[in-house]
Amino acid sequence: MHIFADITHRDTQEVRIRDFVAKLVRLDPGLVEEDLFKCCRVLDADGSGTITLDEFLEFFGQLGDAEQDMHQAEDELEDELWPDWLIKGGKLAHAQTLLAGMYSVLEREHGITAEQAFGIYDMKDTGECSTDEFRRVLRIFFGEVLASSADLDFVMKLTQRRADQRIAYREFCKFLSKRVVRTFKSQGAAADGPSAGAAEALGDGALQRELSQPLRKEASLTYVLRKAAELHLDLRKILVESDKNELNVIPRSKFVGLLLGLPLGINEVEVREILENDLHFDNYGNVDYTVVLNSDLFCHLER
Repeated sequence: MHIFADITHRDTQEVRIRDFVAKLVRLDPGLVEEDLFKCCRVLDADGSGTITLDEFLEFFGQLGDAEQDMHQAEDELEDELWPDWLIKGGKLAHAQTLLAGMYSVLEREHGITAEQAFGIYDMKDTGECSTDEFRRVLRIFFGEVLASSADLDFVMKLTQRRADQRIAYREFCKFLSKRVVRTFKSQGAAADGPSAGAAEALGDGALQRELSQPLRKEASLTYVLRKAAELHLDLRKILVESDKNELNVIPRSKFVGLLLGLPLGINEVEVREILENDLHFDNYGNVDYTVVLNSDLFCHLER
């Protein structure tokens, strides 16, 4: 099945269960990750963390229908994310190149999220800003990427505007999430950013810039760590005590419940976005929480 070619090992024709499940869920958001992992574990008799596509499809049957449905789901996913004029005009690759460059600038040079950048003029936290304010942010943070007025206008065209012509910048920020930018990598548009977001590998300068910013609620690991520190929560103790078998991982569903049980002010949708964008998993979908405990931001806040 060529839609899995990007995650299939060329020699063994095997796929890592973690990558396979992530691909299936992206193609069909209605699938339940926990159920998929359980099915894959049954097929992974040797415990290698990999399976062959033939094994999976033979187990579930209906090869032709499954491929057709997944193609349709993939097309629907793309159509839902990108505006019609972009797809029909053949401008998708250009948009991805610009957005991947913008993402890289935020992560590697400024150490902030897209929402933090575009929200600098949003004093009331409405999720909106004026056209002039949005354009000003583009020039301040992304002048190197959007070097021409044509590219600047092109990005402006990607925004959603309210009836009063104010821009819903949070909708635009979805284009700059790690989950979306990761899809560019498989299409050859750009390399991915740091492996666990700004919280994992902030340099000293970026770390100080992050900590000097007012804490604002957002679906990010950085917010979780800073909010927990503000509330004097011992995250290290909480995470370690949740790992009874000392495997350095916590089941995904348990991790979700763990974060929801803390007074962080985030809901389940936001928690799942954090899992999607900022955390590491083993081949069975368990959260590797040691990445959190070893991140620059966590170590600094724990002092």
